[in-house]
Amino acid sequence: MTEDDSYPKDAVKEFIRQFNEYLSAQIKSLLEEKHLYQKVTIEPGKIISEIDKQVRDNRKLVEEQIAFSLGHRLTLSNVALFLVPRGEEDLPQF
Repeated sequence: MTEDDSYPKDAVKEFIRQFNEYLSAQIKSLLEEKHLYQKVTIEPGKIISEIDKQVRDNRKLVEEQIAFSLGHRLTLSNVALFLVPRGEEDLPQF
């Protein structure tokens, strides 16, 4: 994340980008290097702490949006996906 990315909306986008890369690498490792009975662990904490260090404003809101993103179902895709609330769910606003 560059210094220009330290604003809340950019921080959340950067978290999602980095988490997608991390998740892809873990799934690739699972499929290519592990046996059927093995697993990989998905731990976003390190990414969250790195992003959190660089956020200047609205840190609580950034944390809420990241928690919201992680709390919803993940969908596999070969292209980038963006989180879009459905029904009565509302993404915390900046």
